[in-house]
Amino acid sequence: VSVHIADTIGWQMTLFMYGTFPLVGIALWLVAGRDSQTSSGHESQFSVRDILPLIRDHNTIILSIGVTGPIAVFKGYSTCLPTYYYDVQGMTLGQAGAVVVSMPLIGVVANPISGLLQPKVGRRKPFLLLPGVLLPLVAFGSFLLADTLMITVCVMALGLLLSMFIVAI
Repeated sequence: VSVHIADTIGWQMTLFMYGTFPLVGIALWLVAGRDSQTSSGHESQFSVRDILPLIRDHNTIILSIGVTGPIAVFKGYSTCLPTYYYDVQGMTLGQAGAVVVSMPLIGVVANPISGLLQPKVGRRKPFLLLPGVLLPLVAFGSFLLADTLMITVCVMALGLLLSMFIVAI
């Protein structure tokens, strides 16, 4: 979509337009997002001294390491796959961008759905184990397969699985 918008209004205006979305969100939060109980004079419940043992806790370290991998896959693939698809798979930059943008777009849809399903299931393990098993398969499939349709399915599955994982965490 960005390529078509940029062709119409130019890259600078497109980037400016995308930059205004967070500004609008911040303005809305400043106007309507504050909790009435929050006050600037309210003392924090935790001090740094209280939090340090939690940061050093074995479970916190394991969870941090477990989250790093999928987030690195998302960030790395979002930036490198379009160039890879252009150079190796022979896609146009527009096609490569359209395939890769399906990953976060699927996440936008899957994230709230996953958030609604998880309490109904009552357990987080399925939302952690399924992505843990399938993520490596679709991650490799997204660059080892030659068929554009299968690549797109793998990239979309990445977005779905990452969203499930993030909600469970």
